[in-house]
Amino acid sequence: FYLENTEYWVFEKTIPEKVCDAIIDIGDAQALQQGVIAEGLNADFRNSSISWIEPASWITGLCSHYINTANTEAGWNVDLSYVASPQYTVYEEGMFYTFHTDSQDFPRRPEDGTQRKLSLSVQLNDPSEHEGGELRFKGFNSDESFSEPQFAHKGSVIVFPSYLRHQVTKVTKGTRKSLVAWCHGPEWK
Repeated sequence: FYLENTEYWVFEKTIPEKVCDAIIDIGDAQALQQGVIAEGLNADFRNSSISWIEPASWITGLCSHYINTANTEAGWNVDLSYVASPQYTVYEEGMFYTFHTDSQDFPRRPEDGTQRKLSLSVQLNDPSEHEGGELRFKGFNSDESFSEPQFAHKGSVIVFPSYLRHQVTKVTKGTRKSLVAWCHGPEWK
């Protein structure tokens, strides 16, 4: 199943800097752990540090707002149920995440039988604070990758179907901080 239009939806510089800084403060106050994939730890595939935001947090509500707005504005009208706990992610020099999907590469389903349907990413710090660490996508029938320039700003949000292949390129200098979340729903029909 693939949506017929718009592969992603961008809200450029929409989250105020002080809100981004508050999310960073909350994320940095927690113990960071190594990011894993469905099969477990694999530093050749994913090398990042993460912490989880409480599901009842205002941050989860913020993610839900942008996912629901994109779902409507893009005309996707995907059947959604809930936003899972957001993930605060830190990429330091040398860290990356190779091409993957958030749904097919994570086949485990919650006990409620839902699956990841829409993904969200928020650029939390200023891109001048790092080199590399670019969020890139691959089209459905293409091996050519591309990025979205409007997303390359602190406070920008991008929402996309969880089956869209994407990566974070290796950070070559500095630190990239982001927030990611996934909205679950019944299986695609």
